[in-house]
Amino acid sequence: MTSTERGEVIQFERTAISNELLQDQRLAYDTRGMLIRLLCLPDDAEITAGTIIADGLAGRDKVYRMLAEAERHGYVVPYAKRMGGKHSRTFYLITDVPGTIERPVEVRTADYYPRQPIPMAVRRAVYERDSYCCVECGTLTGLSLDHIVPVSSGGDSSAENLRTLCLPCNLKKGALVGGLY
Repeated sequence: MTSTERGEVIQFERTAISNELLQDQRLAYDTRGMLIRLLCLPDDAEITAGTIIADGLAGRDKVYRMLAEAERHGYVVPYAKRMGGKHSRTFYLITDVPGTIERPVEVRTADYYPRQPIPMAVRRAVYERDSYCCVECGTLTGLSLDHIVPVSSGGDSSAENLRTLCLPCNLKKGALVGGLY
């Protein structure tokens, strides 16, 4: 490591992180930590909210809050990448010097493919049907609803196409149709 005088760079293995990020008081400590972790990933790593959650850095809501904070201050730029057909996923470009990344031209996912929330009555019915536990591993915590046939593959949000999964099981499944792996 080098000294931390203004303008110098601290070396962590092969990743150089500017002091501007480390000393930016506008960012919460957990947001700075997330950015540092992401900057240490290989250059070709595709960063999505799901990959950050799967790494165990934080839960879904906190990850989205940290990404929004980093985007507001210029450290993160979201962009949509087409995944075949009309569907796309939001990926993030990360920098340690705010304002140095230009937004790619692609359309953002939320603008391109609007998705309706699952009605509360349907959510409640699915949770009750599945006894408020993950149908794959049986855990009672961190539950979410999973589309058996993903919306991206033409599935709907009916009770017959939904099941209860914990967040780790849901992230493992991804966009696969049916069971895990």
